[in-house]
Amino acid sequence: MSKSIGNSNSKLPTTIREGYKAQVYEMLLIGCYRRDIVQFAFKNDWGISAKAVDEYIRKAKKELAFDIKKQERDSLEKFIKSAWHLYSRAYAKSDYALCHAIRQDMQKLQDKYPTEKKEFDIESESLAGWLSKVSSNGNGSKPIQEKN
Repeated sequence: MSKSIGNSNSKLPTTIREGYKAQVYEMLLIGCYRRDIVQFAFKNDWGISAKAVDEYIRKAKKELAFDIKKQERDSLEKFIKSAWHLYSRAYAKSDYALCHAIRQDMQKLQDKYPTEKKEFDIESESLAGWLSKVSSNGNGSKPIQEKN
C-alpha cells in the first residue's frame, strides 16, 4: 500500500515518534503484518505516509532483534550462575560425576566442549557393497572407513 497518509514523519515531535515506534513494536510482537500496521496508522490519524510507517517497522524490528538477543544472553547468564551454584554444592558433597556433567553442559552451551564429528562416505559405493564391508568379518565389528 503506497497511499500517503499525510505529513512528513520528520515534522513530528520526538515523543510522538517514539510512541508510534512503541505501538509498532507491540504490534509486531503480537504478529501483525505490515498492512495491519499501515491501516492502524491510517485509522488512528498518525498523519504519516506508508513509507514513514515502513521506517517505524524497520526501527521496531531492529529493536526487537536487539531485545531478543539480550534476553538470550540474560537467560544464558542466569543458567550459568545457577549451574555454578549446583556445581559448588555437588563439589562440596564430593559428587564429581555430577560436577563433570554440569561442566560439560555449561561448555556445550558456550560452544567450548569438543564434539567429535565423523563423516562416512557411503555414496561412493552401493549399499550392498557397503554392508558387506561392514560385516566382512562375520560379526559386523569391522570399522567403517572415514573420509580424510
